[in-house]
Amino acid sequence: MKCKKFFTKLSEHLRKPISDKREVISLFESCISNALQLLNDYFDCWWDPELFDWKEYSGYLAWYFCSHFEKWWNPQKYNWTTGSFLLAAECNKHFKIWWNPNRFNWDQSHYLAAYCYEYFDDWWDSNRFNWRYGSASLALKCYQHFLKWWDPRKFNWKASFALAQTCKKYFKYWWDSTKFNWSYSDMLVKHCSDYFKLWWDPDRYQFNSNTVRYLFKYCRKHKHLWYFHAVGSNVVRPLKG
Repeated sequence: MKCKKFFTKLSEHLRKPISDKREVISLFESCISNALQLLNDYFDCWWDPELFDWKEYSGYLAWYFCSHFEKWWNPQKYNWTTGSFLLAAECNKHFKIWWNPNRFNWDQSHYLAAYCYEYFDDWWDSNRFNWRYGSASLALKCYQHFLKWWDPRKFNWKASFALAQTCKKYFKYWWDSTKFNWSYSDMLVKHCSDYFKLWWDPDRYQFNSNTVRYLFKYCRKHKHLWYFHAVGSNVVRPLKG
Protein backbone atom coordinates (compact mmCIF):
# COMPACT_ATOMS: atom_id res chain seq x y z
CA MET A 1 0.00 0.00 0.00
CA LYS A 2 2.81 2.40 0.85
CA CYS A 3 4.44 1.93 -2.55
CA LYS A 4 1.15 2.32 -4.39
CA LYS A 5 0.56 5.56 -2.51
CA PHE A 6 4.04 6.73 -3.50
CA PHE A 7 3.53 6.11 -7.22
CA THR A 8 0.15 7.85 -7.09
CA LYS A 9 1.57 10.89 -5.31
CA LEU A 10 4.56 11.10 -7.60
CA SER A 11 2.36 10.86 -10.69
CA GLU A 12 0.18 13.69 -9.38
CA HIS A 13 3.20 15.76 -8.43
CA LEU A 14 4.81 15.44 -11.84
CA ARG A 15 1.53 15.35 -13.75
CA LYS A 16 2.64 12.29 -15.68
CA PRO A 17 1.89 8.57 -15.19
CA ILE A 18 4.53 6.67 -13.24
CA SER A 19 3.92 3.09 -12.24
CA ASP A 20 7.16 1.27 -11.56
CA LYS A 21 10.77 1.55 -10.44
CA ARG A 22 12.18 1.85 -13.94
CA GLU A 23 10.29 5.06 -14.53
CA VAL A 24 11.36 6.44 -11.16
CA ILE A 25 15.01 5.78 -11.99
CA SER A 26 14.56 7.75 -15.21
CA LEU A 27 13.73 10.83 -13.15
CA PHE A 28 17.43 11.25 -12.50
CA GLU A 29 17.94 12.07 -16.15
CA SER A 30 15.93 15.24 -15.79
CA CYS A 31 16.87 15.83 -12.13
CA ILE A 32 13.41 17.01 -11.10
CA SER A 33 14.17 18.73 -7.81
CA ASN A 34 10.58 19.27 -6.72
CA ALA A 35 10.09 15.51 -6.53
CA LEU A 36 13.06 14.95 -4.24
CA GLN A 37 11.10 15.02 -1.01
CA LEU A 38 8.79 12.29 -2.25
CA LEU A 39 11.76 10.27 -3.46
CA ASN A 40 13.30 10.57 -0.01
CA ASP A 41 10.12 9.76 1.89
CA TYR A 42 9.47 6.67 -0.21
CA PHE A 43 13.04 5.65 -0.89
CA ASP A 44 12.40 1.97 -0.12
CA CYS A 45 9.63 1.82 -2.72
CA TRP A 46 11.68 2.81 -5.73
CA TRP A 47 15.25 1.97 -4.83
CA ASP A 48 16.70 -0.90 -6.80
CA PRO A 49 20.51 -1.22 -6.94
CA GLU A 50 20.29 -3.45 -10.01
CA LEU A 51 18.23 -1.00 -12.06
CA PHE A 52 20.08 2.10 -10.92
CA ASP A 53 22.58 3.67 -13.33
CA TRP A 54 25.57 3.86 -10.99
CA LYS A 55 28.00 5.22 -13.54
CA GLU A 56 25.82 8.17 -14.46
CA TYR A 57 23.97 9.01 -11.26
CA SER A 58 26.01 7.86 -8.25
CA GLY A 59 26.53 11.47 -7.22
CA TYR A 60 22.80 12.05 -6.88
CA LEU A 61 22.64 9.42 -4.17
CA ALA A 62 25.26 11.22 -2.11
CA TRP A 63 23.81 14.64 -2.91
CA TYR A 64 20.14 14.00 -2.23
CA PHE A 65 19.82 10.73 -0.35
CA CYS A 66 22.52 10.75 2.29
CA SER A 67 19.86 10.02 4.93
CA HIS A 68 19.54 6.59 3.31
CA PHE A 69 23.29 6.12 2.94
CA GLU A 70 23.52 2.69 4.56
CA LYS A 71 20.81 1.37 2.25
CA TRP A 72 22.38 2.35 -1.02
CA TRP A 73 26.10 2.48 -0.32
CA ASN A 74 28.12 0.10 -2.48
CA PRO A 75 31.84 0.91 -2.87
CA GLN A 76 32.16 -1.46 -5.83
CA LYS A 77 29.37 0.18 -7.84
CA TYR A 78 29.70 3.80 -6.78
CA ASN A 79 31.31 6.07 -9.38
CA TRP A 80 34.31 7.40 -7.48
CA THR A 81 35.64 9.30 -10.47
CA THR A 82 32.78 11.78 -10.64
CA GLY A 83 31.23 11.40 -7.19
CA SER A 84 34.06 11.47 -4.67
CA PHE A 85 33.59 15.14 -3.87
CA LEU A 86 29.91 14.60 -3.11
CA LEU A 87 30.73 11.90 -0.58
CA ALA A 88 33.03 14.37 1.16
CA ALA A 89 30.57 17.27 0.98
CA GLU A 90 27.27 15.52 1.69
CA CYS A 91 28.11 12.27 3.47
CA ASN A 92 30.97 13.35 5.71
CA LYS A 93 29.23 11.94 8.79
CA HIS A 94 29.62 8.51 7.19
CA PHE A 95 33.29 9.11 6.42
CA LYS A 96 34.50 6.08 8.38
CA ILE A 97 32.27 3.85 6.24
CA TRP A 98 33.06 5.11 2.73
CA TRP A 99 36.63 6.32 3.01
CA ASN A 100 39.06 4.46 0.76
CA PRO A 101 42.27 6.31 -0.22
CA ASN A 102 42.85 4.01 -3.17
CA ARG A 103 39.43 4.64 -4.70
CA PHE A 104 38.85 8.27 -3.81
CA ASN A 105 39.47 10.71 -6.67
CA TRP A 106 42.32 12.82 -5.29
CA ASP A 107 41.70 15.54 -7.86
CA GLN A 108 38.68 16.31 -5.68
CA SER A 109 40.57 16.07 -2.39
CA HIS A 110 40.11 19.77 -1.66
CA TYR A 111 36.59 18.79 -0.58
CA LEU A 112 38.11 16.64 2.14
CA ALA A 113 39.79 19.69 3.64
CA ALA A 114 36.60 21.72 3.37
CA TYR A 115 34.13 19.15 4.75
CA CYS A 116 36.03 16.26 6.39
CA TYR A 117 38.48 18.24 8.51
CA GLU A 118 37.39 16.30 11.61
CA TYR A 119 38.96 13.22 10.03
CA PHE A 120 42.13 14.97 8.91
CA ASP A 121 44.48 12.33 10.30
CA ASP A 122 42.63 9.60 8.40
CA TRP A 123 42.83 11.12 4.92
CA TRP A 124 45.80 13.47 4.86
CA ASP A 125 48.40 12.68 2.19
CA SER A 126 50.64 15.55 1.18
CA ASN A 127 51.66 13.91 -2.08
CA ARG A 128 48.12 13.18 -3.25
CA PHE A 129 46.34 16.26 -1.96
CA ASN A 130 45.10 18.85 -4.49
CA TRP A 131 47.13 21.82 -3.28
CA ARG A 132 46.02 24.04 -6.14
CA TYR A 133 42.38 24.12 -5.09
CA GLY A 134 42.66 22.95 -1.50
CA SER A 135 45.23 25.26 0.07
CA ALA A 136 42.63 27.77 1.22
CA SER A 137 40.49 25.08 2.85
CA LEU A 138 43.51 23.65 4.64
CA ALA A 139 44.17 27.01 6.24
CA LEU A 140 40.53 27.85 6.94
CA LYS A 141 39.31 24.45 8.15
CA CYS A 142 42.40 22.45 9.15
CA TYR A 143 44.39 25.13 10.93
CA GLN A 144 44.60 22.99 14.10
CA HIS A 145 46.77 20.62 12.07
CA PHE A 146 48.92 23.37 10.56
CA LEU A 147 52.24 21.84 11.60
CA LYS A 148 51.27 18.55 9.93
CA TRP A 149 50.33 19.93 6.52
CA TRP A 150 52.33 23.12 6.10
CA ASP A 151 54.67 23.04 3.11
CA PRO A 152 55.63 26.42 1.59
CA ARG A 153 56.74 24.71 -1.61
CA LYS A 154 53.36 23.10 -2.24
CA PHE A 155 50.99 25.68 -0.75
CA ASN A 156 49.12 27.77 -3.32
CA TRP A 157 50.12 31.28 -2.28
CA LYS A 158 47.19 32.77 -4.17
CA ALA A 159 45.23 31.54 -1.14
CA SER A 160 47.56 33.18 1.38
CA PHE A 161 44.68 35.33 2.62
CA ALA A 162 43.48 32.21 4.44
CA LEU A 163 46.77 31.93 6.31
CA ALA A 164 46.38 35.46 7.59
CA GLN A 165 42.76 34.85 8.51
CA THR A 166 43.07 31.68 10.60
CA CYS A 167 46.75 30.78 11.06
CA LYS A 168 47.89 33.84 12.97
CA LYS A 169 49.27 31.56 15.69
CA TYR A 170 51.78 30.19 13.20
CA PHE A 171 52.60 33.50 11.52
CA LYS A 172 56.37 33.12 11.96
CA TYR A 173 56.23 29.72 10.25
CA TRP A 174 54.46 30.79 7.08
CA TRP A 175 55.22 34.46 6.60
CA ASP A 176 57.11 35.27 3.39
CA SER A 177 56.74 38.78 2.02
CA THR A 178 57.87 37.69 -1.44
CA LYS A 179 55.18 35.00 -1.74
CA PHE A 180 52.26 36.48 0.14
CA ASN A 181 49.41 37.70 -2.09
CA TRP A 182 49.48 41.40 -1.23
CA SER A 183 46.12 42.02 -2.87
CA TYR A 184 44.86 40.72 0.49
CA SER A 185 46.70 43.35 2.51
CA ASP A 186 43.53 43.99 4.47
CA MET A 187 43.72 40.46 5.92
CA LEU A 188 47.12 41.19 7.39
CA VAL A 189 45.83 44.33 9.05
CA LYS A 190 42.65 42.75 10.41
CA HIS A 191 44.10 39.46 11.62
CA CYS A 192 47.88 39.88 12.04
CA SER A 193 48.24 43.35 13.52
CA ASP A 194 50.26 41.87 16.40
CA TYR A 195 52.99 41.12 13.88
CA PHE A 196 52.80 44.46 12.11
CA LYS A 197 56.51 45.19 12.30
CA LEU A 198 57.32 41.82 10.76
CA TRP A 199 55.08 42.16 7.71
CA TRP A 200 54.85 45.89 7.11
CA ASP A 201 56.21 46.82 3.68
CA PRO A 202 54.99 50.15 2.26
CA ASP A 203 56.21 49.18 -1.21
CA ARG A 204 54.05 46.06 -1.32
CA TYR A 205 51.07 47.10 0.79
CA GLN A 206 47.96 47.77 -1.29
CA PHE A 207 46.73 51.24 -0.39
CA ASN A 208 43.07 52.03 -0.94
CA SER A 209 40.30 53.61 1.11
CA ASN A 210 39.47 50.33 2.86
CA THR A 211 43.00 49.23 3.72
CA VAL A 212 43.85 52.69 5.07
CA ARG A 213 40.68 52.63 7.15
CA TYR A 214 41.74 49.25 8.54
CA LEU A 215 45.16 50.66 9.41
CA PHE A 216 43.47 53.32 11.50
CA LYS A 217 41.23 50.75 13.15
CA TYR A 218 43.67 47.92 13.85
CA CYS A 219 47.17 49.42 13.67
CA ARG A 220 46.77 52.89 15.11
CA LYS A 221 49.68 52.42 17.48
CA HIS A 222 51.95 52.01 14.45
CA LYS A 223 50.64 55.15 12.78
CA HIS A 224 54.09 56.71 12.78
CA LEU A 225 55.21 53.94 10.41
CA TRP A 226 52.39 53.94 7.90
CA TYR A 227 50.65 57.34 7.92
CA PHE A 228 53.16 59.11 5.69
CA HIS A 229 52.90 56.34 3.09
CA ALA A 230 49.10 56.32 3.26
CA VAL A 231 48.97 60.02 2.44
CA GLY A 232 51.65 59.73 -0.19
CA SER A 233 49.84 56.92 -1.97
CA ASN A 234 47.43 59.48 -3.52
CA VAL A 235 44.62 56.97 -3.00
CA VAL A 236 43.12 58.89 -0.10
CA ARG A 237 43.25 62.38 1.29
CA PRO A 238 45.27 63.09 4.41
CA LEU A 239 43.24 61.72 7.30
CA LYS A 240 42.87 62.97 10.81
CA GLY A 241 42.97 60.68 13.78
